[in-house]
Amino acid sequence: MCTLTGYTQQSVQGGIILYMNETAVSTSGITSSILIIDEDKMISDLIHYNLENEGYSVISCTSTAEALDLDLTTYSLIITEALFRDCNISGLRFTEMLKQNPDTATVPVIICSTLDSEDDIINGFNAGADDYILKPFSLREMVARVKSVIRRHQIQLMRMKPRSHQLTFNGLSIDMETNKVTIDGQPISLSRTEQHILVLFLRNINKYFKRNEIYEKVWIRQEQGSDRIVDVNISRIRKKIGPYAANIINRSGVGYGFMEQTGL
Repeated sequence: MCTLTGYTQQSVQGGIILYMNETAVSTSGITSSILIIDEDKMISDLIHYNLENEGYSVISCTSTAEALDLDLTTYSLIITEALFRDCNISGLRFTEMLKQNPDTATVPVIICSTLDSEDDIINGFNAGADDYILKPFSLREMVARVKSVIRRHQIQLMRMKPRSHQLTFNGLSIDMETNKVTIDGQPISLSRTEQHILVLFLRNINKYFKRNEIYEKVWIRQEQGSDRIVDVNISRIRKKIGPYAANIINRSGVGYGFMEQTGL
């Protein structure tokens, strides 16, 4: 069984320094869940207590076999020892299993171990560990590194999120899935070429494009045409987008752009 444990006072044992933060919160502002896997109960309890005081939800297990019975997709971080006396699944193998499973591949792992050779550390990172902490250690450093790994993981997840299918500027909106263009909720009709130009502008607000740049990005598969075709299509867009026509600026020698402020 996995156990929830805790202490009510500070202590220093086995070369580990207990550290508390009175105003502890998780890095995301939402409680993150951390799983500790270590057969050394004293070390596990000290880490557990400190991380709970930092605002995390913490569960402790004594072996990787016990951990594999849990839903590992629910954890923001897993901290594991590298070797276990009573379990044939090492922390390294456990980490490899996590990273090979698409459902748990993004769950960050910290290996915390007495194995301190360069080969041991490299093997840990090669298995997929996000960090490797040597025992004994300062729990103040442990807490800082836990926060760092979780923070990096959260940033990576944000970058992996797909772009919104909506492009908007105030009341002007383009739904990229339905190709519907609206102003204050009312649909307007744009040709495919006109819509591609407007999408280019709304994805790059306050940026100017020369006519040849617009042509190359919008008429990708056609032979080079005259600048006039760009001017004609932008003129049509202006006539159709009402008050937002003033946001499409043409600066001599610079090009066209969709500006947040008119008259730029």
